[in-house]
Amino acid sequence: MAQLIFGAHPGLALILLPIMIYHPLQLIVGGVLAQRWRQEPVTRPAESPAILHPSPLGATPVQAA
Repeated sequence: MAQLIFGAHPGLALILLPIMIYHPLQLIVGGVLAQRWRQEPVTRPAESPAILHPSPLGATPVQAA
């Protein structure tokens, strides 16, 4: 079976092994995080007259019109 997948390059298995472990681990961790975030209640900040606008130097408060 390995000869069929990797052909004449058996060293390719050592290169692909981390990818074959990392990707399923990403899926498992992502599933756990998504489930945890789904269960968290959505909270909104209190109404504020200042609206934060993005700027290159960070968020700057601007008075709402």
